[in-house]
Amino acid sequence: MNTTDFRKEGQLIILEVLINNFHVKAHSKEDLDLTDEQNAIFEHLLYNMNYDCERNEEMSSYMLRATYEEAANYYLEVFLPKFKLAN
Repeated sequence: MNTTDFRKEGQLIILEVLINNFHVKAHSKEDLDLTDEQNAIFEHLLYNMNYDCERNEEMSSYMLRATYEEAANYYLEVFLPKFKLAN
């Protein structure tokens, strides 16, 4: 594995941590504003993984109407598996 592969793997691990953190908090019984956590996922994808979420029309349209819990499920169950396969 070369340096680029390690960096890519590290960024994917960070993405998984961000998504899992968002998922846990979204499914907690607390009424939390998770805008910062959700934005951290978008920013990590954009700035560290060169993935613009706004170009993914399915995700963009879904996220506009999704609750935090629904968004967290989408990231974990739909987006992350597809993203891993593509990378």
